[in-house]
Amino acid sequence: MNKREIIISKNDVRNYDLGLLSVDNYYSPEFFRWSNGAGVSEFRLYAYLSEKVNDCIILEIGTRHGGSTTAFSANPKNIVISYDIVPWETHEKLIKSNIDLRIGNFMEDETIDYNNVDIIMIDVDPHDGIQEPPMVEFLKEKKWSGILIVDDISTVLDNPYPEMRSMWLDFPYEKYDVSDIGHYSGTGIVNFGEKFELKIVD
Repeated sequence: MNKREIIISKNDVRNYDLGLLSVDNYYSPEFFRWSNGAGVSEFRLYAYLSEKVNDCIILEIGTRHGGSTTAFSANPKNIVISYDIVPWETHEKLIKSNIDLRIGNFMEDETIDYNNVDIIMIDVDPHDGIQEPPMVEFLKEKKWSGILIVDDISTVLDNPYPEMRSMWLDFPYEKYDVSDIGHYSGTGIVNFGEKFELKIVD
């Protein structure tokens, strides 16, 4: 299997234009222009990553208010399947042709074609580092390959989620702490499996 190269340019992420990113009657271009830059907000990184893959599924675990869902939907050539365990009132406003909202446990959904899933993002509550390892083990059993994004893994001393930090440090995979271009509480990228050759440059 020939690996596909993905190069993540930190400079390009920092300068990514979120001006056109919106969901009608909910997240507006003004919201994304207002949101803080890379290293504080994760939206630029997620939208940028969506444009690194085409004609695939991006699987998001943890919809909540849908800001990240919207960012991942930046590339209309992909479908974003976003899972939450409970419905939120805000879900009713996340209507976009390439967003597919689902409620329940994604690991029980037999309709997901993991061969066509290039990116998976896990951001679930509570941030205790307990729920994520079984999900990662599930993906391993599925022999899934792709880019795995894990939120709230900051290694700074005042990180509010030390359990997530410990989990991240124990991950036995090719991994990159990209908190400087991601979320203020930490963003990690794992090159999971053999699908991609991942390079991160300034």
